[in-house]
Amino acid sequence: MEVVEALRFIGFNVDRVDGHVWGARIPVRIFRPLIGVFLSASLLLAESLPPDVVVVGAGIAGLTTALEAARGGATVAVVDLASVFGGHAVVSEGGLALVGTPLQEKLGSRDSPDLAYQDFLRFGEDANAAWVRLYVDRSRKDIYDWMVALGVQFDGLSRAPGNSAARFHVNPRRGFGLVEPVYRECQKSGKVTFHWNVRVTRLTQQGGQVNGIEGLHERTGAPFRLSAKAVVLATGGFQSNLELVKANWPETLPFPPKILIGAGINAQGSGLDLARGAGGIVERLDHQWNYPRGLPDPRYPGMNRGLNFLNPLGIFVNRTGQRFVNEVAASSVILKAMLQQPESRGWMVFDSVGRNSILVSGTDWADPKRVDELILRNPNLVHRADTLSQLAEKAGWPTEAFLATIERFNRAVEFGNDLDFDRFNPQNPPSARLGRPAIRPIAVPPFFAAPLYPMTRKSMGGVVVDLECRVLDVRRQPIPGLYAAGEVTGFNGLNGKAGLEGTFLGPSILQGRILGRNLATLADAGQRPAPDATPAGPTKTTVTVDQPA
Repeated sequence: MEVVEALRFIGFNVDRVDGHVWGARIPVRIFRPLIGVFLSASLLLAESLPPDVVVVGAGIAGLTTALEAARGGATVAVVDLASVFGGHAVVSEGGLALVGTPLQEKLGSRDSPDLAYQDFLRFGEDANAAWVRLYVDRSRKDIYDWMVALGVQFDGLSRAPGNSAARFHVNPRRGFGLVEPVYRECQKSGKVTFHWNVRVTRLTQQGGQVNGIEGLHERTGAPFRLSAKAVVLATGGFQSNLELVKANWPETLPFPPKILIGAGINAQGSGLDLARGAGGIVERLDHQWNYPRGLPDPRYPGMNRGLNFLNPLGIFVNRTGQRFVNEVAASSVILKAMLQQPESRGWMVFDSVGRNSILVSGTDWADPKRVDELILRNPNLVHRADTLSQLAEKAGWPTEAFLATIERFNRAVEFGNDLDFDRFNPQNPPSARLGRPAIRPIAVPPFFAAPLYPMTRKSMGGVVVDLECRVLDVRRQPIPGLYAAGEVTGFNGLNGKAGLEGTFLGPSILQGRILGRNLATLADAGQRPAPDATPAGPTKTTVTVDQPA
């Protein structure tokens, strides 16, 4: 920290132009020897005074809550089990489903809140209609505009399955590009402190109100306590806890013999236990958004970690070398089909042209050279061959059956009609469209086959909250002092049973902003925060739905 910023941090009003402290007109150099003393005293004082708000979790929901509360004048302490910020967001593609944005207008994607509202309710089946209405009405102003103001540059748009318009917004820095600006602003606010490597084990209560947390420092074992006027759970989901995943696996699906873990490493469901311990209720844990495109992570051999591996130009084949699904269908459709295949697995097959369209989710996989080195050139992970016959031999498929599969697919591309799985047809041709490259025959060597498995990803059930993010008890009444935001709430039921994609980080940001603004009132008084959101009812409209991509 430079001297001027350090002086500002401890309360001096410093003029950057001439380097003097206003009022006394004393040169900054005079203060240089005292900076350490001043900072130490200031930090000790900050630690001795309880914050207005404690946020458990430094992912996108927790950071957004902290920033909004701090901007409103509240002091905030953020506690996280990890030693860095980011949570699940940094292992994601960083896409946001947003409605009616300038980027959509620029690229010709016609969208509206009413159209998005219908998509959510139809695709999710049992989505929380009130929260859906709130989200689609406010995503432009409260997410897109806000993130742009923080410096995020959205530069791409695509249309995920189930969406009637292209509304999946991406930025070149992926998930990190969303959380880093929020974290940076938290640091600049001067009102947010961070406590790393702390495992929160219990919420404290007095007179029926949650008033703090207790836990342990993971590295030292020392006890940790903080008191506050409000506690926010932003601990993420439970998809890295395989026991919990299996115990709540959807009854309509068989559990696979092998499933990879693709959620944030600390997504263990700790927030669920904390909420229950304070009287909160947890629901719909069987609402899980698991992926069918899990590639074993080469960085962690033998640890069952997975990567979300996508290729819009490839085809899925099973152990017999045959296609078994529309490769661009919704993840829930592909997962169901995969679980019906031998060994509940598949392979993504593509050629050297398709190689250029690979997308591996996660901030650290944005570099194609890294993907090529650690994945495509890894003989222990991906099969590679100069001919299709050699590829079949390496993968262990019946050669004739596999060659017939490729020939049939290539012929379908040539005629523009996939009669097997309707991936493309005369109304939805294989030519390029917004957010999707042209589908081409698999014909240019070398050829590749990447093994894919079911993979855990996101929790769409969790702690029950209302639209103000207050945690509810068994009587559906708010527990004083206790709030929750983000994946620990299952995104407040926004997705129902199926996510439209981009509908996980987006609602986490909106929940955090709503909650943070409400909690900012605690800076001046101890009363319950005033509500921020009153959702409007759905607007009647006639919706024309395009053929899904």
